[in-house]
Amino acid sequence: MLANVVFRYENSTKFVPYLGGGAGGAVSMVSATGTDTDTVFAYQAKTGVAYQLTENVMLDLGYKFFSTAEQSYFLTSPFKLKDVYNHFVGASLTWKF
Repeated sequence: MLANVVFRYENSTKFVPYLGGGAGGAVSMVSATGTDTDTVFAYQAKTGVAYQLTENVMLDLGYKFFSTAEQSYFLTSPFKLKDVYNHFVGASLTWKF
């Protein structure tokens, strides 16, 4: 779960660029000879642009970087995973009703 802040630049065009970030925690799970979970610090940064198709519909193209701190697991023997980094590029369609 992350708490996020997003800044949107509302302007006279149909394009709305945005920039944001957040911090919180992530729960990860490893399943091998058993199952173990770890809750660690996580953060993200995101940017993109939304396009107003109609009064109620927006098309969004964005990039998000997500990362977690080092994770520790204790299944049959202790082991650690270094920081996890994830890059995501995606599109979304938002409908306001």
